[in-house]
Order: sequence, then C-alpha cells, then structure tokens
Amino acid sequence: MSCYVPHLKTPVKPLITLDIGKESVISSIRADTQTIAKLSSLGLLEGAVISLISMGFDNAPCIVNVKNSHIAISWGIASKIMVE
Repeated sequence: MSCYVPHLKTPVKPLITLDIGKESVISSIRADTQTIAKLSSLGLLEGAVISLISMGFDNAPCIVNVKNSHIAISWGIASKIMVE
C-alpha cells in the first residue's frame, strides 16, 4: 500500500508496512492536531528518521526508534504515520 505524492520523489506508505529494522523518513502524519502535537513532543516529526523495531498485533503497541529512543505507539497511530 503506497501512494504517490507529486512533490516527493519517492512514494509514501504507512509506517506499519515498513520492514522491521529498516530506516525511513517521516513524510507526514495523517491525524488530528492533538495527536500530531503529542507525537511531535516525542520526536515523531516530519523529516525525522524512524525505524520499526517491532510490530504490534492484537492491541500490542508498535515499537519504533527515533533519535536513538524506543517509543511505543498504537498500531492505529502507526498506520497514520506516512514514511518515504
């Protein structure tokens, strides 16, 4: 599942489709302003390098690495973070 955004050179896809351990760059976050503000306070910003450490299933959180910090986020939120 990816989509092409004209101003970007590469297609974007949800973080949850990223291979475990592969680094990518956050291109956008498709969420409400409150969620974006919370994620921003954790370092999850557009342009940040991110990697998926583990994938959550059945209400287990996804673990991501941003700026050498491991952060747990819900699968639903992870699906709203678009990477390139």
